[in-house]
Amino acid sequence: MNTCSYNAYNPDVCFQKNVLPVFVSKCSMSGCHNSIDKVADYDFTNYEGIMKGVTANHPMLSDVYRSIRGNNPKMPVGGKLTTK
Repeated sequence: MNTCSYNAYNPDVCFQKNVLPVFVSKCSMSGCHNSIDKVADYDFTNYEGIMKGVTANHPMLSDVYRSIRGNNPKMPVGGKLTTK
């Protein structure tokens, strides 16, 4: 069974395989953006919670993007978001 949610703009990206694991491992640890703590009212453990901080059709204009990749990235705490 294929559980990937593909996007017409980025058909090679699977949310469940490529996006969600990054948010879960880098943003949703204890005291951060998880379902219990919800820092800044964000829960990055699921699609709905992540999309709350993403501007639909314009992700680079979103609060989430500016926090991790903008001119003055402030997340994640302790360093730049990397693929490793």
